[in-house]
Amino acid sequence: MSLNEYKFHHNEKQSSFFHVADFQLADIETSLENISISLDTDLIGCSINTNLNAILNNIRKIKVSSILYGLDDMTEVTFILEFLVAKMIEKKLPLTQERIAHYLRIHKSLREQLDSVSLNVPADNQQMNYLQTSLNYELNQVKL
Repeated sequence: MSLNEYKFHHNEKQSSFFHVADFQLADIETSLENISISLDTDLIGCSINTNLNAILNNIRKIKVSSILYGLDDMTEVTFILEFLVAKMIEKKLPLTQERIAHYLRIHKSLREQLDSVSLNVPADNQQMNYLQTSLNYELNQVKL
């Protein structure tokens, strides 16, 4: 295989990653919104656990792909999110409307990070600082 063919093939695979990750982020957003609705209507239980598990699975898929493509920042963020969602499932991180609203903002920042990488442009420093601060805050909320 020539070098040019390899580069094209590699870019095609990366493009596929961004496309799939975009769908996974959309699924995460839908699950977060479903949890918010469940909390508003006091429908605690199966629906929330199903949505948390869907979020966890989608985060893991993005994380694995970001590892394969050497997207270190994306890998780090998804690793932390995976940990936090697992703690929500284990009931070591309280599930509140405020937390879900916060995760929706984190989700927006993660999507912007993905977009900046896919477009090969620098990420917005303000958004990345928000993302880092938010994740650190959430990590400090976990009950050990």
